[in-house]
Amino acid sequence: MAMDRDLLGSMKLGSILNTDNIFYCLLSTMHDVGLSEFIMDVGDIQEFAIEGFVSNATEASIRGMTNSIFDEYKSMVLDALPAFTAVTVRPILHDILGTLVEFGRTGACPDPDPALDGLVDFRDLFLPAETARMMVGADGNSPYGDLVPTVMDVVDDWLFGWDEDTGLLVINEAVIVPLTESRFGQRGAVVLEGDLVDLEHVSRYDLWKSFATDLRLTLSNLRVNGLDTLRTPYKVLEPSASGPHVVENQLNLGPMSAGFEFGIGIGDETSPLAMANVVDIMFIMPEVELF
Repeated sequence: MAMDRDLLGSMKLGSILNTDNIFYCLLSTMHDVGLSEFIMDVGDIQEFAIEGFVSNATEASIRGMTNSIFDEYKSMVLDALPAFTAVTVRPILHDILGTLVEFGRTGACPDPDPALDGLVDFRDLFLPAETARMMVGADGNSPYGDLVPTVMDVVDDWLFGWDEDTGLLVINEAVIVPLTESRFGQRGAVVLEGDLVDLEHVSRYDLWKSFATDLRLTLSNLRVNGLDTLRTPYKVLEPSASGPHVVENQLNLGPMSAGFEFGIGIGDETSPLAMANVVDIMFIMPEVELF
């Protein structure tokens, strides 16, 4: 298979927003496609049976005959199948692929609808047609195709289902826990050790230099726990009833905690105001709501 990168790059997003068009739009970007080899290796064949005879004796007689034929020719059939698929089936499939590519080149991939030029109505883009129809002002006929609503539905089922007892979202165990454990070694936590911010100011004035030559501020050892507590209610790219071009997002977490070390240093050991203090600050948040 050889794809034309220029054709692939020039393919417009609006052409593939309908799932019925994706296959043919991809075919239209192919320079050539073929099946150079097709060999099917069958490990075994299950014995077949012919049923439905009125007489049990007739059925038993037929079964005995078919079993004899099966035992006699089974190995021959198994040996012949790879050659059959390579010589007979492969050319047929090769021609089918060629026909599909030609079909994709002859206009099966439509251009975007020029009537959709302008601001996108998120209600028709993100929602299924039957849901969009219930919102005042929406077209309700999937003018942007069914690809985005289909993807949103899959993502919603995969990541944003929830436990009815706890209200915790599936994304916690599916994404956040594996990610934080692999990256930071802790479940649902971010741990950044060492200095994150280190600011030092050297005084330019003789008056201040007589007391302290420099001021140093540091921020270090950041810890955030409870990232795996995403729960209902939630909103992700939810079209708003207030207008066609507004989406709402809402995430709820908790309980969470966050902490860091704040350091302040003035001068060195020769300064009369010399000091070096580090304060460990911790925040406990029973609930966090993000919009």
